[in-house]
Amino acid sequence: MGIEPPPAIQYHLLEQPLFVVITLIVVAAILMGIARRTASRRLVISAGVCVGVAVGVLLLARVVDTDRERLIAHTRELVQATAPMQLRRFAGLLDERMMLVGPEERPWLNRDQILSAMQNITSTYAIEEQRVDVLGAQITGPQRGISLVDVTTYPSPHAAVSYAPVRTRWLLQWSRRREGQDEPAWRITQVQWLNHPAPNGLAPQRNLWIR
Repeated sequence: MGIEPPPAIQYHLLEQPLFVVITLIVVAAILMGIARRTASRRLVISAGVCVGVAVGVLLLARVVDTDRERLIAHTRELVQATAPMQLRRFAGLLDERMMLVGPEERPWLNRDQILSAMQNITSTYAIEEQRVDVLGAQITGPQRGISLVDVTTYPSPHAAVSYAPVRTRWLLQWSRRREGQDEPAWRITQVQWLNHPAPNGLAPQRNLWIR
């Protein structure tokens, strides 16, 4: 499952503006160097404009969060809420109609069943740490998006069941809806457990959730 990259303008101006900013500063420095040799007021003004645009790009990137950035942040928040388990925080990111599905998208559990299973799993397989690698996020339509995440799970030394660190891969589907009088918020409508290519990847197992 691949994630399409964001539009180049969005990425370089709003999400990762460092390349654009450095380029503008370098151009400004070159213009100032030439201006000193030629006593050109026009080049001095042009260099100042480059610096001003660089500052503007940095400020814009700080002020504006793209929907893609929000999905990445929410994806990290979801995983972080599982170590230690913070059920209320975890549940707050799930849509009421959310489903957990397997690799072939066959339904496994609904939202209430997932919340119940999470309590059992985190008590049996006590988690010391969850390392998150968000592989990507993409806006797929009006008020809809997906994120792809790798999670490396490290067991607690006090876990009732001992196990080696494992990696899992998940595809999350998101939808933004208004809830009552609140602002529209991103919520997960589907979580798909995917096969992981790593040697220590944990294969999707429905029975892990229904013990």
